[in-house]
Amino acid sequence: MHKNQSECPLVSVVMCCYQAEKYVAESIQSILSQTYRHIEFIIWNDGSDDHTEEIIRYFTDERIHYFYHENTGVGKAADMACRHASGKYIARIDSDDIAEPERIAREVAYMERHPQCVLLSSAVTYIDEKGHSLARSYPYTWNYVLKRCLAQMDNPISHPACMFRSSSFRQVGYPHIRCLEDIAMYRRLSKMGKIHNLSEPLLKYRISASSLSHGLGRYAPLLLHAGCLVADSDPNEIRQNEALYNAIFSYVKQNKEKQDGGFYKDGFYRLSRHLSFLPSRWVSGFFILIHNIMGFLKYTFFV
Repeated sequence: MHKNQSECPLVSVVMCCYQAEKYVAESIQSILSQTYRHIEFIIWNDGSDDHTEEIIRYFTDERIHYFYHENTGVGKAADMACRHASGKYIARIDSDDIAEPERIAREVAYMERHPQCVLLSSAVTYIDEKGHSLARSYPYTWNYVLKRCLAQMDNPISHPACMFRSSSFRQVGYPHIRCLEDIAMYRRLSKMGKIHNLSEPLLKYRISASSLSHGLGRYAPLLLHAGCLVADSDPNEIRQNEALYNAIFSYVKQNKEKQDGGFYKDGFYRLSRHLSFLPSRWVSGFFILIHNIMGFLKYTFFV
């Protein structure tokens, strides 16, 4: 960074943990090693009873603010944790993912240059449970396509790579639901300004069979529609609709289909392997452009 720390906006990095002992140390270290130093790091332990707390307390960096709370589920935990943020921006990360060293710096630079942007994320590199690279994403970057996507409760934003304005977040918050809380929050934010994805992978996103949203199978559309209801609720109905959503989720969790934990490598990934002789920025730029055009057509004419 070329500015003094005092001249840079404070970023509140928020991580929520539950039974996270396997990967949390690596994830924490990736934030503490960021080139952008002016951060506070809020780590929220959502009632873990494994060694998560012991591992977190091993880190003595003064930027860490640690909280423990009895288990409430991902939506309420995320909302409570982010309400403690003091920064101009809130950057999210999950307890099993790894931020690239320049992630915060690049996201802050974009947000500072684009004051109309309320929500930002990036492409990601997918890794398996052992940390081996599987693929990379080629996300939508056009504001129109991203908003049309969210209008259908499709998720075009990588949650652990996202950053949003604290002032905007305080007006919407995370819904207190136990799954897909990120999409519902994005839908609310998208009505307040522009959203964007950076085309460079700034996070290593771990594909895990233990992920809450993994294996929802045939129940995913039901939860997405329920999430839409929550996201669009007026203040007088929000808690009632959250309770309905969580009741549906409890049923789904008990009856979900078993999955093998595999990762589907889409057509862009398969084709890019055959174009490896080209500079990677050309390949990514080409596929992201094609993806945006396809998204524009899909959400304009076929939805």
